Amino acid sequence: MKYLVIETSGHNSFVALLEEGHQNQVIYLNSKKKESTELLPTIEQLFSKNMLSVSDLGCIAVGIGPGLFTATRIGSITAKAFAFAHTIPLFPFCSLQGYLPRKMGEFMTIANAKQNSVYAIEGCKLEDRVVYTKRPTTIPIDRCSSYPGVVTTPNIDPIKDKWPCLQHEKLLHTPMDFAYLAQFCKDSLHRKAPSIHQVAPIYL
Repeated sequence: MKYLVIETSGHNSFVALLEEGHQNQVIYLNSKKKESTELLPTIEQLFSKNMLSVSDLGCIAVGIGPGLFTATRIGSITAKAFAFAHTIPLFPFCSLQGYLPRKMGEFMTIANAKQNSVYAIEGCKLEDRVVYTKRPTTIPIDRCSSYPGVVTTPNIDPIKDKWPCLQHEKLLHTPMDFAYLAQFCKDSLHRKAPSIHQVAPIYL
């Protein structure tokens, strides 16, 4: 089963083709370009390279933020169009999900937001699964310093530069765990697919 993942919130934008038991194929989007001109050619490149079409997909997963307003909408609308045109299940996920620490236990993932705040989501990594315990929200950066668990982020430079008061030793620059996303797609297929109209960006 093959899954297409589209993530354009701006934290670490990419298009990925995931398949259980096979090597994941990921193309990161160039942050210096506009997603409106780069996203579709990137998806076409991924399909062409693997000699696939949209109809070969088991589902599509799309990051719905929080993040950049326009970029997130472009990813969401593109995913909706593919899913609607080809009758493919579409599953939304928070763009902060999947940036996991190596060790088990509680963690918080953050990303740069406006002024002195960050986007944040809290979770717990267990041996056999990851559980997100709170909804994504916006919090003052100072709260990260007192958080008891590990703090992960997909893009560490903006946070380190803007908020030097943060304890950098507990802040981990963490890549996306694509095995988590593949499992997310698989688990979502066992549940009822949400309506196309329910896939709406998260605005905080």
